[in-house]
Amino acid sequence: AYLEYSKPLVIPVGSTVRWTSNSSMVHSVVSQGEFDKVYLGSDSHGMVEFEHMFHNRGTFEYYCDEHMGMVGTIVVVNRYGE
Repeated sequence: AYLEYSKPLVIPVGSTVRWTSNSSMVHSVVSQGEFDKVYLGSDSHGMVEFEHMFHNRGTFEYYCDEHMGMVGTIVVVNRYGE
């Protein structure tokens, strides 16, 4: 299924984000400078779930390397919204 990526996800520092695939297609998640490519899919290419904890404030872009247009943004803020 194609996901909606139009709104950034805003989280506090120290939060963990989980990407889950329930698709029969292979997907990946990449965030350059934050983590390398992780394959997500129901075949032998990789996991169906990936978690990453964000330790630093900032704006992090991520994308699926296999499907152009599947992109998103995570904004990490201080615990109290600063």
